[in-house]
Amino acid sequence: MSSEMPVYSAWRINFIIFTVLLLYPLLGMAIDLLAPSLPAMSTALAISATWAKYFIAIYIAGSAAGNIFSGFLSDVIGRRYLVLSGVLLFTVVSVLPLFFPNATLILIVRFLQGLGLSIISVLGRAILSDLLPAERLVRVMALVATAWGIGPVIGPLIGGYLQYYFDWQACFYFFSIFGLVGFLLLLFVLPETHLNRHPFSWSMIMRDISEVIHHGGFIGCIIMMGLLYSTLVIFNILGPFVVQNQFHHTSIYFGHVALLLGFAFLCGTLCCRWWLKTHPPEHVLKWSLLLGVLISMVMVFWGWFAPTLLLAFLGLALGIFFVCGLSYPAAMGKGASLFRHIAGSASSVMTLVSLVITCMVSFAAGFLGGSHTLDIALYDIILLALSSVVWIVFLRRYQSS
Repeated sequence: MSSEMPVYSAWRINFIIFTVLLLYPLLGMAIDLLAPSLPAMSTALAISATWAKYFIAIYIAGSAAGNIFSGFLSDVIGRRYLVLSGVLLFTVVSVLPLFFPNATLILIVRFLQGLGLSIISVLGRAILSDLLPAERLVRVMALVATAWGIGPVIGPLIGGYLQYYFDWQACFYFFSIFGLVGFLLLLFVLPETHLNRHPFSWSMIMRDISEVIHHGGFIGCIIMMGLLYSTLVIFNILGPFVVQNQFHHTSIYFGHVALLLGFAFLCGTLCCRWWLKTHPPEHVLKWSLLLGVLISMVMVFWGWFAPTLLLAFLGLALGIFFVCGLSYPAAMGKGASLFRHIAGSASSVMTLVSLVITCMVSFAAGFLGGSHTLDIALYDIILLALSSVVWIVFLRRYQSS
């Protein structure tokens, strides 16, 4: 097989970009669409709230597990069949809870859902790296983050209505239908984009890993991505219990709250894309993280002294989500642009490390508990302060990388 990339029409490249962007909201919706149903699942399946929160954490664990092999394997065998397999796995396992509503089975399904979607997450970025020049890649990566941000925007709203009118099983109907549509689109439009394949070699894999993990700027980006993503996930783990149990609102109310928060994140990604046209990612990260730390300090103060004022607290949460929208695409775009020659391996390491961080934070939040506004505020300030430390230690030193 020739290693020379075929010349695709602008229409086909744009259609591939569109298809990848269409699938990326599913990565966020796999968490956010289910979040309004967690209290109901806890009751219906006769499990504790802690166990129900693990439905979120185990999905992230599956995503992390998938990232161990997907990027490296795609550099060896190619992108097309691997990404189609991932979407098909997600679609098939999403049907199982409809016939077997068992908590243990749902944990297994959630892990496999994360495994399948992790392949889309890694290879979607690798496919774009194969097709696009570096300058356009950075801009499209901002769109990828925006597309991913649509999941937190519409997922909780859709999930809230599905829970209110049809109960929690409707979420898995939605997942299976969305997955089937994505599979058919990819089957139609996606060619093999990685023709310059490497023979499978553990020494080559270890060489690629060594190359990316010894780049301080890259490590800083992926740690920051994990901490920022954790900030969003914390609200989806604790938020349903705060809104529905502490303040006695419905799942639809939580869906509208999460819709506004997701919209704030989406606005942040759009502002990031505009900001990146005139400033480097390090500059965007510096000032957005400073703003986030300041907002989270006010949030802790409010959660401590006025814990019953939900609307004011949610207003501050809007600011936190906006800051994450500003910061996350800048970190992801910077990291993705550093290793285009081993894009699959670099993307795999990037997503793996960031998801391992998020998984650890998610399990910690589920285990330690927390069902009050102050708990969410404390998690936020810790995560954003750590992100700022990462910028100081890594990104400031590697601004010329």
